[in-house]
Amino acid sequence: MTQPGYLAVTVEQAHRVCVLSVSGELDITNTAHLFRAAAPAVAADSECFVLDLSGLAFTDVQGARALAAITHHIPAACPVVVQETGPCVHRVLELTGISLQPSRSSLAAAANPEDRARELILRCQQARSAAREPMARSRHMGRQLAATETLVADTFTRLAAHKPQNAERLITVSQAARARATRYRQLASNTP
Repeated sequence: MTQPGYLAVTVEQAHRVCVLSVSGELDITNTAHLFRAAAPAVAADSECFVLDLSGLAFTDVQGARALAAITHHIPAACPVVVQETGPCVHRVLELTGISLQPSRSSLAAAANPEDRARELILRCQQARSAAREPMARSRHMGRQLAATETLVADTFTRLAAHKPQNAERLITVSQAARARATRYRQLASNTP
């Protein structure tokens, strides 16, 4: 449980993703603190902005407006992801109609085909940018799985040499593990 009026704001930047974490209680008395602490996040040159509200226990209308003001100052080329709004915060946003998603020019609002094409290109760039880190993690996980399956295969092969009565079954398990390792390596190398 947080102390009444307590507000903690942290900004983390990693791999061109900026995470602004807000926890405690946000109200009219500490929105100025929020703005000061969030300034580096708004000014950061990021490909993605994440607003993590998982630790925010309470907000009033002024606090919700402050959060919206911050997300609305994020450049249009940077997607905004709002994470983990608790029921209290969600209810305030719902009742007031305040959106933490910045209004972006929509594809339908584009006046001519060139504007629509630019908007589509921007959306593609945003999607590619948002996918880079998960794809890198996926490749890394594939390599780790392949290494683990190779260790499993080696272990069962050595075990088969020591347990001749179970050798056939152990060799079969070893071969299956090697096949999985090969498949994981292929998947890791084929991931764009």
